[in-house]
Parts: sequence; C-alpha cells; structure tokens
Amino acid sequence: NMDYMIAWIDSSGSMSDEQLKLVLSETYALAVAKKPVKLIVIQCDTKIQDIKEYKTLSELKRDTIHATVKGRGGTDVQPLWDLLRTDKKFRARRPDLIMIFTDGYLTQHKRDRSNMNWLCWCILDNPSFNVQYSDNMTKVIHLKTSDIK
Repeated sequence: NMDYMIAWIDSSGSMSDEQLKLVLSETYALAVAKKPVKLIVIQCDTKIQDIKEYKTLSELKRDTIHATVKGRGGTDVQPLWDLLRTDKKFRARRPDLIMIFTDGYLTQHKRDRSNMNWLCWCILDNPSFNVQYSDNMTKVIHLKTSDIK
C-alpha cells in the first residue's frame, strides 16, 4: 500500500479522448490496488490545468465516469516539478509515488529526488520512449491503449 500518490495526466492535444478516459480508469484501478490515503490527480499540458484531491475511491470513480479533460495544448512536465518545489501544500509532504501518464512526446526534465520517492512513467502507444534521466527509483511502463480495459 502507498500512503500518498500523485497521478499526473498529460492533457495535451496529442493525447486522444480515448487515451485520457483510459488513463483515468487506470488511475482508479491503481488506487483500488494501492489504497492510498491521499491521491491527487493533476491534468497538465504546458501548464497545470486541474488539481483534484481524492479521499475516497467513490469520488475518484465518479470523476472517472464523468471526466472533463482540461488543456489540449502542448506538453511539458516542468510545471509539475515546479509545483512540487514551490507550492507549500506539496512541499509539506513528499509523495510515495508519482505516475506520469503520457504519450511521451515531451521534453523530459531531471526530477528532484527530494520531492518524491518513486516515479513511474506510464507511456501510452509510444514504444520508442526512453527515460533520459534514469535512476533506481524511476520506472517506465509501456502501455497500449488497446490493452487497457
């Protein structure tokens, strides 16, 4: 079980509506499996578009079914790194796991290990994606939209 998880969802124009809905379903499935006390879902393209904190699985399930995608611009993970570094709420407590759901068409930035424990890149439909800044606490999972149910 994880105590505190963040799911960062790439809401850029290169992510299809189908991919975004499946990512939200996958986030729900992970939350059911890991049972975090705190789960934050962030939609971001080149800027943070939406931040929601979930305290119950039923809240997350409701939003998964009735999801509204915000953004649809370019893609940049830097706003997430900035949020973790500068926002008091996020600086106060380091997440156990950050999952980045993206198609991988973005500029990667080196993560600050003091801001998170585990980082998992969940890459959709892009088998050529490679992590530029790898360490023993960074993992990559390649997913195919057709495989997510």
